[in-house]
Amino acid sequence: MSELYIKVQPPASTEWQRPTEWLTMPTIVDKVLYGLVFVFENGQNVMRVEANSGRIEWDFENDGTTVTSNGSPQTYTYDYSSLGGAVNVYTEDGTNRNYKQVIFKAEQVANLTRETTWELDNNMFADIRCSFAGLYPRIQIHKNPYLRIIECTNQGTTKTRCWDNLSYLNLEQFICPSPINIYGVQNGVSINQDLDNVIGGTFNNARLKNINSINSKISSTNASAIGNITIGNNGIDRFYSSTFEVTGTIACTATNVRRLFNNSTSKKLIFSSFPANPTSMNATTSSRPFGGCNFLEELILPNCQSGFSIIDCRMGATALDALFTSLGTASGTQTITITGNPGAASCTTSIATNKGYTVVVS
Repeated sequence: MSELYIKVQPPASTEWQRPTEWLTMPTIVDKVLYGLVFVFENGQNVMRVEANSGRIEWDFENDGTTVTSNGSPQTYTYDYSSLGGAVNVYTEDGTNRNYKQVIFKAEQVANLTRETTWELDNNMFADIRCSFAGLYPRIQIHKNPYLRIIECTNQGTTKTRCWDNLSYLNLEQFICPSPINIYGVQNGVSINQDLDNVIGGTFNNARLKNINSINSKISSTNASAIGNITIGNNGIDRFYSSTFEVTGTIACTATNVRRLFNNSTSKKLIFSSFPANPTSMNATTSSRPFGGCNFLEELILPNCQSGFSIIDCRMGATALDALFTSLGTASGTQTITITGNPGAASCTTSIATNKGYTVVVS
């Protein structure tokens, strides 16, 4: 009997790929931002840009015809019928609209020692490539519904304020030197790419993949994983009501930890450092830092001297013993409440009581 061989094909890659019909982007040069712009057959096709200085030249079709920003909005209407190039069909949203493409160029033509806000929001960009070397940029690029790629090789001299507003973007690629400097509140942004160190800013109702966070606030957000976390002086609502796993360690110097990880889903919260007596640590209301962490299986709080409540978590006896061992000596009268944890009845509470804590198990 002949043998039957079945060839198994590997699954097709689901990783997003830049569409082959998109125009090739120009090579990135310093002080220049290039954008790929969609111009729709039946669209308004009005580009609006603004800068708070008179030092940026806008070239809407990258043809050498420029207008210099004077601190007021500049508008340009693309004429679909007069544009050359191929006619493509936009299928991503199911509308199957015809569109053409054009390259946009913005260049800061004078050296400034003050911050320049680049207002590029509410436009038709699909791909952005830029370098802000030697500049003081503050980029506002929110609500660009077709934007899928940002590649930046230099975030400028004032890096901490570079990315001012990315709200409501749906990015497949955000390629930027580490650390990526976020400023302001980013509402509803989706970034479908692992990021290295992200510094500052607030992500609210966002969707992220794997990131490392330094002094960022991530609330009501869904992330695949957060690696190492650094929390500065303010811990209020830092990771409130978010869905993610913390895969690394957490360094915390916060003076107030109100709702720090409240209602978050991580199974592990392993602090490498923690303040002795932060405000709100021993709260028994909805303000407690670990309230509602119903998936929490491991918690380490090195040298913490304050009481706290971790009711209705999923910590077994071994995990509770490790938590008690990590604590410092209680500062005065302090109570730890572990009611509702699987290991509450069998853990070694004497580890904590010997340090001066009262432990409530039921």
